[in-house]
Amino acid sequence: MKITVSNYKEQVPLVDWKKINNPELQDLANDGLQVIEFYSNDIIKQQIDDTIELINKSLKSASNPCKEEKVTQKKYVPKKAAPKKVSNTRKTKAKKIEKIDPNIVSHYSNEFMLIRRFYSMVKKDEYTTFRKIQLLFQAFQKAAVSRKTRKSAVSELYKKVFDKVTLIYNQVEVDEADANVNLKSKALVQQLKEYVEESTINYAITLLNSFIRLQGTTPEESKVQNLINRIEKSIEKGKVKATNRLYDELIEAKKYLNKYLKNPKEKIEVKPFALSGPPKKKDVITIPAPPVEMIVPLDLETPKNIISNVNVEPLPNKKAKQLSGIITSNDLMKMHFETIKMDEGWEDLLQEPAKTLKIAVYGNPKNGKTSGVCAFADYLARKHGDLLYVFADQGFCKSTQDIWRENNLHLNPNASPSNIRTLKELDDACKTGKYKFIVIDMINYFIENEKLRVIDFKKDFVLKYPNISFIYILEVTKGEKFKGEKGWEHLPDAIFEVKDFLIENRGRYGNGHYIIWEEEFKKRNPQKYKELTQPETITI
Repeated sequence: MKITVSNYKEQVPLVDWKKINNPELQDLANDGLQVIEFYSNDIIKQQIDDTIELINKSLKSASNPCKEEKVTQKKYVPKKAAPKKVSNTRKTKAKKIEKIDPNIVSHYSNEFMLIRRFYSMVKKDEYTTFRKIQLLFQAFQKAAVSRKTRKSAVSELYKKVFDKVTLIYNQVEVDEADANVNLKSKALVQQLKEYVEESTINYAITLLNSFIRLQGTTPEESKVQNLINRIEKSIEKGKVKATNRLYDELIEAKKYLNKYLKNPKEKIEVKPFALSGPPKKKDVITIPAPPVEMIVPLDLETPKNIISNVNVEPLPNKKAKQLSGIITSNDLMKMHFETIKMDEGWEDLLQEPAKTLKIAVYGNPKNGKTSGVCAFADYLARKHGDLLYVFADQGFCKSTQDIWRENNLHLNPNASPSNIRTLKELDDACKTGKYKFIVIDMINYFIENEKLRVIDFKKDFVLKYPNISFIYILEVTKGEKFKGEKGWEHLPDAIFEVKDFLIENRGRYGNGHYIIWEEEFKKRNPQKYKELTQPETITI
C-alpha cells in the first residue's frame, strides 16, 4: 500500500495504526485528511506531503519487521489436558427457533390500542412531549367513562398500565413540560411487548381497503399494478392464506384490477361486499318450529297446565323500518376509519388524524405560514400520497421558486406546484383522482375573485371529493382573526396558527406544535422556546 494525494481519502481509513504504533503520526494523518481540499495552499501542501511521506515510511517498516519481532510464543499444554481430535469436521447447525405466528384479528380492541400507545411511549429511550402524556391519560379516562373497556383476561395488565399513566401525568402536570419516561420494571416492559406483538390485523382487510378506495375511479395504472403485486406477494409469502375468510374476496378483487388494466379508460367496477356472519357449525340438528295454530282436544286426562283451543298469533316484528341515514350505535362502533401515522416530528403537531383532513392555516405575514405549510406538504407527499400545491395568491414567481427549493419540494416527485386561478380549474384537478392532498395558498383569492362561500366549498369540493384532504391558508385581519366568513373556522378538523415561526394546532386531533425555524423562533420568543425544548426526566 502506498499513499498519495490522489488516494489519500480512500487509503488512510484502511491503515492499521496499531501496527504503526505512532499516535502523533495518526493525529497528523487525521489533520491532513481534513485539509486535503486545500492542497493548493503552499504551507498546507508541504504539511500534507511530509505527512504522506512519514506514513509511507511507517507502513514500510511495519510490513518488514525485524527477525526478533517475528518470534511467537507457544503455550504449553499438558498431554492429559490436550483436547481430543474430532473426526467428524462437519459443523453442527444451530437449532432453529420457530417463530410463533401472531393471532390474526379483524380489528383491535380499545384495551389493546391504549396499551399499545403506552408501550410505544416507554419502549424508546427518548423524550416524550407533555401533550402526548396528557392525551394518553385523557384517552384512558374517556374509555372508562364511556365504558369502552370491559373486564377481560387483560384487565390486570390494563390496570397496571393505567396506574403508570396516572402516575406519569401527575408528575408532569405541574410544569406541563416534556419528559423522558423510564420504566423501572423490565418485566412489565417485556409483558407489554409480548401482548402487543401477539395480535396483528388481518392483512387481507388492509389490501381490500386499498382496493375499495380505487373502486369507481380511473387511477394510474402504476398504482393498480402495485396493488396487484402486493396481493400476489401476500399470498406467496403466506401473509394471506387460503384459509383466510377474505381470501376469495381478495382473488376476485385482483380480477377486477386486471380487467381495468386491459382498458384503463373505464372506471374500476364496484364490487359490493356482503355482510359477514358467524361461521356455520357442523353436526347441528335444526328442529322445525311448531305450527302457528296449536289445538289441544278437551280430555279429562289432559294436564291442567295445557290450554286447549289456543290460537297462537305470530308476534309483531319489533324491528321498525330503518330510516335513511340512521344506524345503530353498534354499527357505528364497528366502522373502520383509516388514519395517518405521523412521524418525523409532525406527530407532535397532529396525533394520528383521519386519512382525509380539512385544515385551516392562518397567521400574520412574515411569520412563516407558507414555509411551514410547504414543509408539511413535503412530508405528506413523501410519506402519504400525491399532493397539489396551488399558489393562487402569488402564482409562479422567484419567491415561489425559492420557497419550493428551500423545502426540498423540487426533489419530491409526488408534489406538484400549480397557479390555478379559477374554481373550474380546481375542480378539474380534483376530478383526475390523482391527488390525495390539495393545498390552497391562499383561499382568499377564490373568496374575493370567485365569490366562494364556505357552504359552496363544502358542497362542491369537500363533500364531492371525500378522498381528498384540503389544506387552505387564510388571510388575517389586524386583530389576528380570520378574514372572511366565520364558517371557515368551523369547517376544518384542525386549525394551525403560525406565529414567530411556530405552528400551534388545535382541533379534533388534539393540541400540538411544530417549530418551523428553530433559530428565529428562539430569537423572537425565547420564553416559549424554553418551555417547548427543555423536557424533564421522570423515572417510575
